[in-house]
Amino acid sequence: MTGLPAPLPRVVVQGQAERSVPPDTAVVTVTVGARERGREQAMAELAERQQAVLDLLTARADVVGEHATESVWVSPAHAEDGSGRVVGHLAQLSTRVRLDDVDAVGAFLLTAGALAGVSVHGPQWQLRAAEEVHAEVRELAVLDAVARARAHARTMGTELADLVELRDVPGARGGAERWAVQAAPASGGGLDVEPGSQQVRAQVEMTFTVQQPDLTALGR
Repeated sequence: MTGLPAPLPRVVVQGQAERSVPPDTAVVTVTVGARERGREQAMAELAERQQAVLDLLTARADVVGEHATESVWVSPAHAEDGSGRVVGHLAQLSTRVRLDDVDAVGAFLLTAGALAGVSVHGPQWQLRAAEEVHAEVRELAVLDAVARARAHARTMGTELADLVELRDVPGARGGAERWAVQAAPASGGGLDVEPGSQQVRAQVEMTFTVQQPDLTALGR
């Protein structure tokens, strides 16, 4: 009886790729607050101030992609003497706003921040087409892994046979962002908001079988 053929050797390689992509959208949170002695008065004041925010969002519909209420709360304000006596009511409403023009973020923050009782937080830079960009980077990582595997095979005087496994390396997706917000010089009268690049990374691990190597290629 003839024995089974010897299993083909395997080579395991990793491939990686990275792209620095400018963001195409920003998310900011606009929060309005009010404080009045009565609960109804606080809510009425909050509604009036929130309407001013909604009017701004309507006026800047050219850059506002979407917006949604993120949170609403109302709470009694107590005296600081520890007596528990209610001396007023606080109300707050936060709206999450997506801006689809990164060049307009600074002007929007200035305008929103100038409204009565309003504070702004952000921006958080994002990519609307993040999945598409990552797919492109992952494809580059696969090509990198294949090139590495072929180089190993050539070194051993052989060639790749079959693909055994392809998997993503956990934690290598990337997507970190860098951003900066700084006040412009007083003479400029504006806010300089600088979008930071999005680092999109991908790393894969691939296992191939290779034909039996020619060890003479290694000088043996």
